[in-house]
Amino acid sequence: MRQITPFDPSLATSGTFDPKLANPCGRIVLFNESIYGLKLTFEDGSNAALPPWYFRSYVMPVKGLVKWEQQYTLDSSGSPASLVVGESYEREEAVKLHFSEGPLSRLSNIGNTVNTNTATNQVINDDNPTPSIVLEARQFGNASGSNAIIYNDGGFLHAQFVSSVYTKLVELIVGASPLLKLGKGLTLQMPDNAGANFSNIFGIDGGSRTFLQAQTTGNQIAFYNKDGNNILTADGVNKTLNITGSTQSVNGDNGGTASVIEGIIGPFKMALYQQNNYRQAGAGQNITLKAPFTFGAILANMGAGGVQFKQAGAAQTLQIVTTIAVGGGTSTGASAINTASIGWLVTNFNQIADGGAMGSARSGLVLAIGL
Repeated sequence: MRQITPFDPSLATSGTFDPKLANPCGRIVLFNESIYGLKLTFEDGSNAALPPWYFRSYVMPVKGLVKWEQQYTLDSSGSPASLVVGESYEREEAVKLHFSEGPLSRLSNIGNTVNTNTATNQVINDDNPTPSIVLEARQFGNASGSNAIIYNDGGFLHAQFVSSVYTKLVELIVGASPLLKLGKGLTLQMPDNAGANFSNIFGIDGGSRTFLQAQTTGNQIAFYNKDGNNILTADGVNKTLNITGSTQSVNGDNGGTASVIEGIIGPFKMALYQQNNYRQAGAGQNITLKAPFTFGAILANMGAGGVQFKQAGAAQTLQIVTTIAVGGGTSTGASAINTASIGWLVTNFNQIADGGAMGSARSGLVLAIGL
């Protein structure tokens, strides 16, 4: 037995080595401790392959130099060595031995670069088909599924295995319409602005209802518009609902104001018309509603001057109650509802206006509730 002189296949793309056999029909054993797949060509013109990180024996029918050349390279980094070593056996030695072949477990290749230094740990997984798993973990005893998966397309899964029950906690499914799925029983908690007092703020309750829960410290739920302005507050302390609503105002000729306040504008609507020391001696002023009434409304005037309900500038006919009786009261038609009156109209309207020609300033409210 003789040792073949080692060579490094990373230093050149091809070369030769001497098997150091004195006679034909000997055998050589090569250990390819490198990332290079090699093609071997023997003196008689025959050839064979030597894979990377592999050992294999070859019969040498004739003695002479062996040519090697690179065929391919593994895409890998952090290789512990780059060397081909070997041994040669004369025929008399070889027939007494058993030769095998197999992989050399020197480098656990994960298909991509793993860089580690004292400052940063990185796992890089680039240019692979999707979805390919970058990270996967499963706790001991869990045979139901992964506890954590991160895919190279950005998707991920986190799950728990508690008391032999496997539950997905959160899962991101990427695509044209990506989905973020929260698992059964998962409740979102957040602290207050001081970073303390974690409490539930969102989840699904025992009745399968979605809930929003006020944070413990403030005990209020606020809704904001696109500009960050508060438009609705649910007050958990007083159990009240504060709707900012919409307020539109006009100035009277004496400096007072008339305003329309709208806070509920669904199928059921409510609007308040307010006069605050308001006088308009000239023509009446219209205020156009944010949400028109499409059927009619019940009306009550408490202290305001005459008020009209218009559709596109035209005053609608109102019914003003004149008497109240058990068997049925009476009403009369009018174009405006005056102070200390109740009434109704059964028609659509989109404006509320004062009647104009007011002789004195008035302060009061007119309530309209309808559809």
